[in-house]
Amino acid sequence: MQSVNWEKISDSDMSLLDQCVVRAKTLFPTIESGGLLMDIGAVHSMLPLNLEGLLHAFNLDFGHDIIGIHNHFDRESKKLNDSFCPRFAINPPVVVRRNSDE
Repeated sequence: MQSVNWEKISDSDMSLLDQCVVRAKTLFPTIESGGLLMDIGAVHSMLPLNLEGLLHAFNLDFGHDIIGIHNHFDRESKKLNDSFCPRFAINPPVVVRRNSDE
């Protein structure tokens, strides 16, 4: 992932991001809103997310992406660690896994 380009986030996307954070706070009350907004926004600017789909997703899928981004986004390197990929990534990266027999 490259550096964060906040200009790529439209006003409508920012509104959806805000709504996602509000929903996340109801499911995960201890999560810090400002940091979460920045993390999801940074990921979205580098790996576009279907924010509308994420906002209206079932709790399990929503929680997977929100907590996954919260736990795996490295603010220094601007990368998602541990091969985490959000379910609502529009064009998820292709991950090649080798067979353990190779």
